[in-house]
This record gives sequence, structure tokens and C-alpha cells, in this order.
Amino acid sequence: IRIKSDGTQTVEPVAASDDAGNLNPVPIAFNGDRLVLELYGTGIRQRSSLVNTLVYFNGLAKIPTYAGAQSEYWGLDQVNVELPPSLAGAGFVDVVLEADGRFSNDVALVFR
Repeated sequence: IRIKSDGTQTVEPVAASDDAGNLNPVPIAFNGDRLVLELYGTGIRQRSSLVNTLVYFNGLAKIPTYAGAQSEYWGLDQVNVELPPSLAGAGFVDVVLEADGRFSNDVALVFR
């Protein structure tokens, strides 16, 4: 989610399919805006507390602003975490979610 200085928000993809059906990261640029990453999974709402939920960006830990039930689909959980501006220009970054000591698979984002 891109949040402009005037408060307007837009949703942007972080991955796209190529002609062979492979999912590839779409480069993310801050352009002076705040960016919030939405992650989805299951079992996250059973976490003990928000401070025991972390999102790692190449090892840099961030506490999400939200980690719990996603309101539209029963059983689906959502995590919202603000992307640190220090990731600008970082290239490929591994992202991993930790909830109560349990880790997700890593996914790659690309920052320019």
C-alpha cells in the first residue's frame, strides 16, 4: 500500500507473472511515500502478542502494525508492516515472518 503525503492510498503489486507463468518480483521504489506491506497466511491470529510477531527484511526486524484475522475471507490472516525507507536501493531482499518463534517461508522483494 502506497501512502502519499496527502494521505491518499493505492494498492500496488509486488509480483507479476511472466509468459511462462513464473511469479517474479516487481521493483519497489519509495519515491518519498510511506509503504505498507500486506502479508497473508494462516495461524497468525493465534500469536500470543503483537510484539512476538516480527517481519524480517534481510535480518532487520520490524514489528507489524497489525497481525490477525483478515476480514473478508474466513480463516485467512493478515499482517501489515511498514517498510523501512532504508530498504530503498537494496535490490533483492528476503522477507520472513516470525510469530511466536515459528517462521514462514521466505519471499523476495526487490527495492530500487
